[in-house]
Amino acid sequence: GGYSFRIPLTADESHALDIGVMLKGGVIGTAGIEKSFLELPSLIENIGIELIMNEPFYFSTLIGLDAGLLYLWDGVGSVGLSLQDCYSPTVKYTYDTGLTGFMEAATPTEESGLIPFKVNGGFELNPHIPLIEQWITDFRFMAAYDDIFDFLLYPSEAEHWLLHIKTGLQITMLEIFDIRVGLADGLLNAGFGLDLQIFELNAAMFGTERTGQPGTSPVYNLALGFKI
Repeated sequence: GGYSFRIPLTADESHALDIGVMLKGGVIGTAGIEKSFLELPSLIENIGIELIMNEPFYFSTLIGLDAGLLYLWDGVGSVGLSLQDCYSPTVKYTYDTGLTGFMEAATPTEESGLIPFKVNGGFELNPHIPLIEQWITDFRFMAAYDDIFDFLLYPSEAEHWLLHIKTGLQITMLEIFDIRVGLADGLLNAGFGLDLQIFELNAAMFGTERTGQPGTSPVYNLALGFKI
């Protein structure tokens, strides 16, 4: 749950500052199965609820606070700053006897900690170009740098600076067809959207880097969306 409000900087609100805060909470339960490669055939044969019930089970609780600022500039663009997990304590409970131990209220191993605090910044430009407005009805360029101070707050877990950069370009043609390209995790992203009022169709191909260094272990994903 959150709350936001706007501070007009001009009478017509063409320049304004939005401020928002959000409180969040949740619980996460995870059952993990760890086997060697040689045990894989027997694992496939015996996998089932009984196996999961006896593997270590992890149960975490968290509560946190986020905040953000957004400066709106005369319909041409905006600049934003978000403070993610300003204070987000979490407690992780480990049940060595598995999900069975959790359901029987066994005594777990308890570990407290804080979710790392992140500062993210970015901007969006939405210029109006009269010469091409007949065909290109919307033009947006976005760029951001996530987790700006990770090298100061938790240097041992800091990622390469290239993985923090996010950029994107969206071009809307004839008000119905969107072309999208971007860069995230040091990998190219691309997609399109089609809005025919009756339904919307979206598709995107995007890359994810699974390590803290660019190009070390990338994987590409494909997402499709259909909305009526």
